[in-house]
Amino acid sequence: MKTLLILTMLLVNFYGFAQKQNNNAAKILYITQKGTICKNGVYLRLKKVFKDSRCPEEAQCIWAGEVSAEINVYKNKKFTETKTLTFNSENAVANNKWFSDMYQTKIRNVYVYPNLKIGTLIKPENYLLKVIY
Repeated sequence: MKTLLILTMLLVNFYGFAQKQNNNAAKILYITQKGTICKNGVYLRLKKVFKDSRCPEEAQCIWAGEVSAEINVYKNKKFTETKTLTFNSENAVANNKWFSDMYQTKIRNVYVYPNLKIGTLIKPENYLLKVIY
């Protein structure tokens, strides 16, 4: 009986812990040329991507490369600025801070998609930013 009680308590604790973990699940916003979901009165739209020098999938590179993008910022439905960001390992912290300031929430990371593939060109309208918060 004592063993059953201990097992029941352990299961309840594990279940409660698992529920807390789910509350920390990542949320995602996609920013495209059509825009993104308005969050805290801020609406971001990918104006254009240029200088995409990332290392293609299945290639071996000595440098990971980078992507530069222009993003239009709208606050309360009014255009406020165009921001140029360069996505690379050196700018990741600064970029995350910029998005955090825009959305007023902690940003975990920002990715540029689709990934480059050897011998394939990406149409400008197919680019998107994946913002994980």
